Amino acid sequence: MKNPLFLLPLLLLTGACTEIIDLDLNETSPRLVIEGRVSDQPGPYYVKISRTLNFDEPNNWPAVSHAGVWITDSEGVTDTLQETVPGLYATSHLQGKPGNTYTLVVEVDGETYAASSAMPPPVPVDTAYLTESAFMGGDGLLPTVEFRDPAGVANYYRIAFNRDGDPLPGFFTLSDKVWDGEKVSRPFRFADYDIQPGDQLTVELQSVDPAVYDYFYVLEQTSGQGFNQSPTPSNPTGNFDDDRVLGYFSAYGVSGFKVR
Repeated sequence: MKNPLFLLPLLLLTGACTEIIDLDLNETSPRLVIEGRVSDQPGPYYVKISRTLNFDEPNNWPAVSHAGVWITDSEGVTDTLQETVPGLYATSHLQGKPGNTYTLVVEVDGETYAASSAMPPPVPVDTAYLTESAFMGGDGLLPTVEFRDPAGVANYYRIAFNRDGDPLPGFFTLSDKVWDGEKVSRPFRFADYDIQPGDQLTVELQSVDPAVYDYFYVLEQTSGQGFNQSPTPSNPTGNFDDDRVLGYFSAYGVSGFKVR
């Protein structure tokens, strides 16, 4: 059996931009892909719905229009999302709040799919700066991020960077399993991008729940970027109640910082 590469577009916090992750999927029939995020920053928040293609077709996944999409929080607020462009659905009044749990419900072709995510509080970034690369003896600049991990509670992080307001490809995952409560200082090396002098970088330190962390951890391994690099034999498992659905739904607190 062939193991073709599909491309999974991941919806970013800043509007409807996408980052492309190479994802090694087994040969399969087309499957529904749902990707959604809610943060503690002002909305609107977006949910993207598409379908995979057969392995011998171009990697341009078709959008799914006319779906029913709702997000409800643990305070009882429900927002009915409206389709803004084909396959992209936006909230109108929902505001993310740390400590709340958010449930996404999607109805497509008479089938209903749901996922829930609890929003952890954001962890402040103390500082972020550029350092000379020491990887593989090469030249270059690496962004280094420092923050204090809250003690006594399991924390999971997804780290993303923007350059001049646009998202850089790739992301990184961290958990505090071995450094609970400690000060964290980590450089980050991009697999497909070299930081240039004059680049205006910002970092997003996203606090995510365990299921979302697991999902992005597997994607990070598959893409071969960051600290977690090892072969991954299976597709990442999302947090939807139907394992036929690919993708994820994440509620997260985020702390931003301009890299100096």
